[in-house]
Amino acid sequence: TVGGFAADFHVITQAGSSFSVTPSVSGGSWFAHGLRSDGTVYAWGYGWYLGSGAGGSPVPVPVALSAISGVTQLSPGSGGAHALALRADGTLWGWGENSFGQLGDGTNATRGTPVRIGGLAGLVRVARAQGHSLGLKGDGTVWSWGYNNLGQLGDGTNVNRNVPAQVAGLSNAVAIAGGGSSSFVLRSDGTVWGMGQNLGTTPAQVGGFASITALAAGEHHALGLKSDGTVWAWGLNSHGQLGDGTATNRWSPVQVSGLAGVVAIAAGREFSLALKADGTVWSWGYNIVGQLGDGTTVERLVPVQVVGITGVSALSAGEANGYALKPDGSLWAWGANSYGAVGINVVGPNPQLLPTQVLGPGGTGFLDLGVADPANFAPQTDVPLSSLRTSNAIAVTGIASGAAISIAGGEYSLGCTASFTASPGTIDPGNTVCVRLAAAASCSTTTTATLTIAGFPARSFSVTTGAAYCDTTPDAFAFVAQGAVALGAAATSNAVAIG
Repeated sequence: TVGGFAADFHVITQAGSSFSVTPSVSGGSWFAHGLRSDGTVYAWGYGWYLGSGAGGSPVPVPVALSAISGVTQLSPGSGGAHALALRADGTLWGWGENSFGQLGDGTNATRGTPVRIGGLAGLVRVARAQGHSLGLKGDGTVWSWGYNNLGQLGDGTNVNRNVPAQVAGLSNAVAIAGGGSSSFVLRSDGTVWGMGQNLGTTPAQVGGFASITALAAGEHHALGLKSDGTVWAWGLNSHGQLGDGTATNRWSPVQVSGLAGVVAIAAGREFSLALKADGTVWSWGYNIVGQLGDGTTVERLVPVQVVGITGVSALSAGEANGYALKPDGSLWAWGANSYGAVGINVVGPNPQLLPTQVLGPGGTGFLDLGVADPANFAPQTDVPLSSLRTSNAIAVTGIASGAAISIAGGEYSLGCTASFTASPGTIDPGNTVCVRLAAAASCSTTTTATLTIAGFPARSFSVTTGAAYCDTTPDAFAFVAQGAVALGAAATSNAVAIG
């Protein structure tokens, strides 16, 4: 807690593990990173920026970064060809592009694998932008390093820095965001301060609003989430990324049209995302490669719902991609896929216009980033009709040996083996248990199983079928435009799959 403001970082204990963090995802310039609950980082997309040593080759499915472990936080920020990570031991690590010193390791050498960044202790947050980085310490001070052409480091100069330096005049900071050539800081009093493009070389208050609880920044625009669940935006608006129904640039915050009940925000290069409390995702702005996830390439001046995905718990925006994480650890992506940033083992010009589940390492199964709450069964949403679904494992503690166990609406497995039963039985402390049940045969329908153990709070596992499985509307597809074609020449389009 800083200045009475509580940050939302959690370290939790999971069944079978002594270390766990809240899973998250961070999109970048044609790549993405996923943080699993055990502190493992997965990466996919453009190889130079992944931290895996892959070079310039696209990596279209997630790979685990073997050079770093015990990570507690990844740097958010849609832009930038570099990444930062905080470890549980308090150290800061970075990799990727470093031409302007944005890694902060005292050099300008690009790093293909993670390197430790010295000189900073007590960090609780990191953020990246196009060519610079930000750090927030537990004492409420803000630190910056990297590219400084427009004063985005906030040090009163335009001099690049390859080591972190404190931003003078800022205290009681609780959140940070970097976008393009700008930096934004949220203070504990709910005010927002910025430096860089159109703001100056030292921190200046962004006027026109207060009671802000979260920030997000795109390349040339920014978003603020107010405590009442509304979203406010400012900056360039050429593609409607401010969501106010116009394409007019705004240098003071304006309210995003028609949005309420928002709990999280993210900003891409020229588009924006919002997560509502009901688990739906909304998008607006530029959409040339499907980054809005609405099944089209039509830009939107006001928010529209991302199609075919519900029950979302966290989100991120890459330069031209959207990412949505569910409580069960599954990750969904959409948008540009020229370098494999969607994570579906495909590299090519065809964008992914609708959310699709990110595959697992090697293209086998699906990526599992772990559950956000290991003490409960995570709900599963958008599942196929009549499919048999198995929950995450939970550890049962604080009960007597031989405690009675029973289930209504499904089956359970002690030790989470392949053997399930619906019959009452007994369970000992320290045992793990999983639940299995069949999804409904109709769309948008929830089924629930409730597990009861003597001396242990009842736990429910719910499964909701997807609306898309009853959608008879033809899937959207796109042919890619071709330029510089010779006069009179016959041109052949790319192939599209019709499902």
